[in-house]
Amino acid sequence: MQLLKVEQERHGQSDASAYLVRLVPFLGEWRGTGKGSFPTPTVDDFSYEECTLIERNGNAPYFRFQQTTWILDSEGKRVKDGHYESGVLRPHDDGSIILSTAQDSTRTEILIGQFDEARSKGGSLVITFKSSTIEGDERMLSSERAFVVNEDEFSYTMGMATTKVQEMTHHLSAQLTRVID
Repeated sequence: MQLLKVEQERHGQSDASAYLVRLVPFLGEWRGTGKGSFPTPTVDDFSYEECTLIERNGNAPYFRFQQTTWILDSEGKRVKDGHYESGVLRPHDDGSIILSTAQDSTRTEILIGQFDEARSKGGSLVITFKSSTIEGDERMLSSERAFVVNEDEFSYTMGMATTKVQEMTHHLSAQLTRVID
């Protein structure tokens, strides 16, 4: 409750500030590994290492979001740079959470999320996102993400629909751990 009061003093009394407080468990540097696949069978499955950073931006009513990945070989060694994206997580008064990102491929994406109360149990907090806008990649039709945090564990899944495979198909999943200095 004290944290809510501090955040409300920082950001005002709007509903958005209460949702910003609910996002606080996602703050931190997260590291771990994931697995990916593409909807078309012409691309091999892959493993990757990841660092995701979610942090405050002063008193701004949003959090910065940055994701960096490296492709791993079969022995778990980095063989090349993977994916990079950065953006913001911004709650709104209606309870929605906007994830807007720009990616190294020049794709930009805006995803609309909600706290998933049905899946947020046993200490877990879940946000599900669906894309509302995708620009800069004509292959992409839509995407979905689910973020799950439980204390010092953060996991996510991502699905996508493309011009070649139009139904939503699993693309990524990762298990990350909070880095504590």
